[in-house]
Amino acid sequence: SYLHDTEKYPVKPKIIKTIEQFDDLMLKLKKANRVAIDTEGTSLNKLKNTLLTIQFCIDYDNTNGQNLFVLPVAHKETPWTGKEMRYIKNRLRKWLTSPSKNKWHIYQNAKYDLVVFINQIDVQWFETEIYDIMAGVFSLDENTKYLKSIGVKGFTLETIENRAGFTRPPELTISKEDRGNMAAFSLKEIAEYGAYDVLTIYHLAREQQRAAKARGYPKFDNIIKHI
Repeated sequence: SYLHDTEKYPVKPKIIKTIEQFDDLMLKLKKANRVAIDTEGTSLNKLKNTLLTIQFCIDYDNTNGQNLFVLPVAHKETPWTGKEMRYIKNRLRKWLTSPSKNKWHIYQNAKYDLVVFINQIDVQWFETEIYDIMAGVFSLDENTKYLKSIGVKGFTLETIENRAGFTRPPELTISKEDRGNMAAFSLKEIAEYGAYDVLTIYHLAREQQRAAKARGYPKFDNIIKHI
């Protein structure tokens, strides 16, 4: 219902624009059990890239599955001074590399986002366990890889969303084909698009874990951690 009932649960990410808002976001991030994380950059290259925004979906309030936040970094509309940007990156680095109440950090294709954090924020290790949606799909159905033989990329987020019965609203300005040209879009447009990237993977991870439990797959979480 969080994904389909947009009247009751409108997808409205909060764009972080002040240090006070950022500090409040960091408190929420530290207290959460699960945090879905996604990044948008100027390209799809993990190494030659500039980090534009970071998106978060946080479960700190269990009555709401849409705690959505967008943190501008090097986007052309970023509100930060150089000093503020250094402060933000230092706090993000400390959060990612220190023990917290977080059980999972949820990603789709984590190898992209983690390398971006290594290069752009100088993160040297990741303290919290990583949950990758792609690993969840593979662990529940290895045959997904054979969809490639009929021209379907089985591990893309678009395919995973469609297989779960979810299609993004057609009115979104940005599509998956635009990911290599994100710098051309406004912060508001990126926020509207990026909110779905974290909202869907948050709920997909929960559904994958429920499916594994229903099948009697007790070591599912450990498999995901190692993958």
